Amino acid sequence: MPADPAEARLKIALQPMRHLWRGIEADLVRLGVNSLDDLKERDPGELFQTYCVMSGKEFDLCVQDSFTSLVEFARTGEPRAWWRFTRARSFPQREKKAQRKAARAGQS
Repeated sequence: MPADPAEARLKIALQPMRHLWRGIEADLVRLGVNSLDDLKERDPGELFQTYCVMSGKEFDLCVQDSFTSLVEFARTGEPRAWWRFTRARSFPQREKKAQRKAARAGQS
């Protein structure tokens, strides 16, 4: 268990998110995120950019998708794998069309 109380709380809160990298709790605390409530208010793109700067590395955009899945989990409570957000980032028009189609199907 992490020594930092915020890391320990995040580790418990993020248990449903099994697809994340080991030690993400420490990375989130370094980014100023101490709880899921903090995460709800954050912009995934900004988290990604800051993470790259803090780490001194240029990460693949799948890491940004991981931050998107984290923020959405904090907002909705629904754990969704990061790769579910890759399509939306890569093909926004196709994703919007699929969402409209799903909404129409739900109204029937």
